[in-house]
Amino acid sequence: MNMRVLRSLALLPLLALSAFSQAAVAADNYQVEVIVFRQPGEVLVSGKRAPDDWSQGARLLEADQERATALNDEADKLNDGGDYQVLLHKAWTQSGDETLAFSSGDMRLGHAPIEGTLSLKQDRLLEAKVDLWINQFEPGGLVQRSERLKQSSTLQIRKLNYIDHSNLGMLIQVRPQ
Repeated sequence: MNMRVLRSLALLPLLALSAFSQAAVAADNYQVEVIVFRQPGEVLVSGKRAPDDWSQGARLLEADQERATALNDEADKLNDGGDYQVLLHKAWTQSGDETLAFSSGDMRLGHAPIEGTLSLKQDRLLEAKVDLWINQFEPGGLVQRSERLKQSSTLQIRKLNYIDHSNLGMLIQVRPQ
């Protein structure tokens, strides 16, 4: 047999393994950690209140599914500076092709003070879509007004990513599990 043919045949299993590992990466689980914070400046209220179906049918993150946070120093620096206010700091596990709903604070008539969804889509790159509502309530428990952070971003895995949106910001870190 020709040496070129032998080399090609020897490379075939490596190519198959590479294709298999690429497909496996797309279905991986990730450790996700988010810090949502208010930036200096005037509060920009959304033109509409958070909808009753804010979770859009996504799987809701339960308290027992959360994991310990690791970005505590970063959250402390934001709070200690005086110009920023951390509104939410959570960590969990999420698959690379899933939308997850999360909230923080006591629920009132189906809404929490902070509620939102995070969609991860693994293709060649990891894409994130954030739709987050910061709600203020009337004394009766109805949502009076809402701030909204809605953004799409390409994330760098294992790096701290920053999502900026007017007076709200989000730090997000995603690591393979």
